[in-house]
Amino acid sequence: AGGLNLLTPPPPRYDAMAIVAEMISRGLGIPVRITVLRPGDKIDESKVDMRWGAWGADYPHATAFFTLFMSGAPSNRPGFTDAGYDRLVAQSESTVGDESDEAIRVAQRILLGEKVALVPLFHSNNRVILSGRVKQFSVNPFMDVDFKVIGL
Repeated sequence: AGGLNLLTPPPPRYDAMAIVAEMISRGLGIPVRITVLRPGDKIDESKVDMRWGAWGADYPHATAFFTLFMSGAPSNRPGFTDAGYDRLVAQSESTVGDESDEAIRVAQRILLGEKVALVPLFHSNNRVILSGRVKQFSVNPFMDVDFKVIGL
């Protein structure tokens, strides 16, 4: 039963996980199985080695993502726990400026560098192609185009 079991929602997310599976299989020689999780499916996540995860921030600040991995947070599906990390994220939310920024930088090193609770594989973004006729254009902090503000 060697290899990895990857858990993903149906297409279009499946398509991205299939690319990841191919990269792992071809690049590392590790057999990969993809399990598609459909709404209502029950799965024993202890038997899953990797899962597709995506989320959007509630507001445009780093803490919107880092609170997801605080001990006991409902969104903390991997079950990551680190008291120092929790303290730093709470500090970053209760302070402003350089002190908040430094706390989140240290928390980021714990989450992604020291403990490796999360390994970001892909990051998507939006591209907008504009005609030279467009004179007014607005993109909000979440990278969504505000179509009410476009002018010719």
